[in-house]
Amino acid sequence: MPFNPISRNSLNYHLAGGSDDFSTPAPESAPQRSVRPYEAFQGLSRQSVSRRVAETAGDCANTRRARSRILPCSGELSGVPHGFTREQIEPYRALERTYADLFATTHIRKVSSRSGVPATTIQDVDMDECVVINAARDGYDALGTTGVATCIAICAQGKNARGEPILGLCHYSGIQDAEEVLDCVKDMMAESGVARPEIFLVGGMISNAEDEGSFEMERDLLALRDRFDIKGAKLHVSMSDSDGEPNSVNVVMTGNGVYFSEASLYR
Repeated sequence: MPFNPISRNSLNYHLAGGSDDFSTPAPESAPQRSVRPYEAFQGLSRQSVSRRVAETAGDCANTRRARSRILPCSGELSGVPHGFTREQIEPYRALERTYADLFATTHIRKVSSRSGVPATTIQDVDMDECVVINAARDGYDALGTTGVATCIAICAQGKNARGEPILGLCHYSGIQDAEEVLDCVKDMMAESGVARPEIFLVGGMISNAEDEGSFEMERDLLALRDRFDIKGAKLHVSMSDSDGEPNSVNVVMTGNGVYFSEASLYR
């Protein structure tokens, strides 16, 4: 079932405890961006949404306040960190081996600070929200999201018939299955003139708490690489503390790349 676009002001699912929108304001004359919540959230109260997310995927909103610890870039894991077992780490390493070409992407880059991100006006994207912008017309040149722990930022890009850059970002918590959320991204990009966008995935976390990691989400998204033209991935970039406390990263996508960091990347 297709989603009905709604404005940011009418979203009734904004999560309790989520971060404020610190994005740089767009000019008053800027056109309305294409913004959609997941279908599963429509008509739910804020409390119901927060509870449903917590039950299914872990409350990513709470991880916005967590201290981040980023793993070495995918493919560079070595040894077994304190508090973890080899059995907890190996499934993620197996994904890296199976999809080695995706994990080798240079389009997704880890940066140490905001200065490493070549963007000036960034539209903030909430958890379980999908946003698509025309970077040439909508008053923003980038999309960003915060508190990506067990969640995954799905980043889409392409150009419309006029050659204008179209950017899309979903902060995906796992509330829907992988195929549904990628279909949503693809449909929204198509509405903006990009029939087959390039997709990049960043985020995810290895956890030593039972059933709290992002392995299944990562596996299911990567398995759809051909259908949805997934071009690159940097996944399980965070690791929980030894006592299971989650950590997170922040993500910004521009027309030239996707950037992630434990540091704040925009205000």
